[in-house]
Amino acid sequence: MKKFLPLLALLFASSFISAQPTVIFTDDFESYNTTETIPAQTSNWGTWTGSTTNGEASFVSTTQAHSPTKSMKVISGNDMVYNFGGLTTGQWRTDFWMFVPTGKIGYVNMMHVFGSKWAFEIHFEGGVLTLDNGEETTHTYPENTWFHVTFDVNLDEDEAILDLDGTQLSAWPYSNLAAGGTWATPKLDVIDFYCDAATWEFYIDDFTFSNTVPPLVPPTIVISTDLINTVGADPVVLPIGNSGEEVLNFVTFAKYADPSVNGTLADGQMGYDGDNASAVGYGSSFVAYVASRMKNDITSAHVGQQIVSVDVFINDAPAGDGTITVYVWEKGGFIDPGTTTVLAEKTITPTVESWNTVTLTTPVTITGDEIWVGYKITVPVAVAGTSGYSIGVDDQPNVPKANYIKSGIAWGEWTGFSSTGNGNYSIRANVAGLGWPTWLTITPELSEVYGEDSDNLTLDFNTTGLASGTYNATAVVGCNDKTSEWNNIPVALTIGTGIDNTTKIGVMTYPNPATENLNVVADVNINSIAIYSITGQIVSKFNVNSTSTIINVSEMASGIYVMEITAGNSVVNSKFIVK
Repeated sequence: MKKFLPLLALLFASSFISAQPTVIFTDDFESYNTTETIPAQTSNWGTWTGSTTNGEASFVSTTQAHSPTKSMKVISGNDMVYNFGGLTTGQWRTDFWMFVPTGKIGYVNMMHVFGSKWAFEIHFEGGVLTLDNGEETTHTYPENTWFHVTFDVNLDEDEAILDLDGTQLSAWPYSNLAAGGTWATPKLDVIDFYCDAATWEFYIDDFTFSNTVPPLVPPTIVISTDLINTVGADPVVLPIGNSGEEVLNFVTFAKYADPSVNGTLADGQMGYDGDNASAVGYGSSFVAYVASRMKNDITSAHVGQQIVSVDVFINDAPAGDGTITVYVWEKGGFIDPGTTTVLAEKTITPTVESWNTVTLTTPVTITGDEIWVGYKITVPVAVAGTSGYSIGVDDQPNVPKANYIKSGIAWGEWTGFSSTGNGNYSIRANVAGLGWPTWLTITPELSEVYGEDSDNLTLDFNTTGLASGTYNATAVVGCNDKTSEWNNIPVALTIGTGIDNTTKIGVMTYPNPATENLNVVADVNINSIAIYSITGQIVSKFNVNSTSTIINVSEMASGIYVMEITAGNSVVNSKFIVK
């Protein structure tokens, strides 16, 4: 662990002191009544699980106060969270007054990622403050009296400072993890005030969150989600821009709608694990959700097939009623991966030390989108070398971003055993069916756009073996723009057949909807175009004699129109919208 020289620590301090903080949020707890929990009275404070009524939520108290009469009292079971909002740039200050009664214990932590990546933890016990930021350091604090705590976090320079009553105690890289190592994407996510047992109790007052240097403008994606009509003859270039200042990170993939056309896939299996070789246990019993995040790199090979059953390896018997519930979920966010809608679930009593095959009541269709497969289990208390290790894992190298566990409201990534870096959850999805044809490729699959810059996505189409008709897909762009994490661009591939029923042609119209001009492109020479209203009345008709043309629609009324395109011996109808 890197040691800081006194001069460097002074430089850290000066970078914060030189700037005047701008207050983002402050709370002296005077506005809350004493008969309801604080989260029940405001959205500014939350709890670990989001509950506002159970033992996690704190009340205000008049027993102690820094100013003037009330403070937040944190007692056994309380777990109070303030959400910073997942900040990644800027310089930030969090300060508050704290009171730890004699004989009691206080605790606070900050997280890079809520529920999974602890930046640092601080215990206050018997006048000794223990800071764990990857290595433990101890300092003193005054018992049974109010003292002032300040955390300065410089996300731009990866610096953190702990100050107590105006004296700097420690400075370190904020990217450190309390468990050791570093986090590649340091983030100011939440601060957590927690009490574990009856011997823990403390008070918080005059809480303030401010910035000393404002953050960069967050990444903001600029991309059209208008329908793309194509015949597949030529690639389509789709611009992607970033009007923010921070870097926009993005992924792309295709997902499909049912084309009513079968593919040629064989029954198979999805999963990241090898043969089960070990199991994971914990020192306490709790309800956990365990999942394999099956990304497009796996699901794209099984588009149109269905998940008919799930295999999970359960080593030792679950606690509680001894059952597990197997789930298939839709994906959650891009920035904070997780789950949303339950697509399938089934509860069983598992056979221990064995793979368990759970047949789904209703199979789940694979579209190419990310999908999560896993189970809910009451984890027993693990006894070293004997029992309580329920969650089956393999001994293969851990696959990044594929194994997740949740015990509160947030999913956290499990990165394998710390000693080896190996381990993936023993979870597999069994798939069946012939599948659907896949014809859309998007490049790049993973990239970034710098602030106030732009790039291009390329959509390529493989029409080999496709019969005439219209095929629908969605070009999905996931990114770290908090206001638009998932962007869905509909794509329609039209393949036409001539009057001889053998000659295939295709027509692309864009943009759709259109406001001024509508581009029409075909892979053969266009003879003429007729435009009809949705009720069948002809609007206009004209000759083209080219493979492409531009139609001015600015004088047309808003609505849906049908374009009849005659090309050679073929006639293709295509709908378009005028805004």
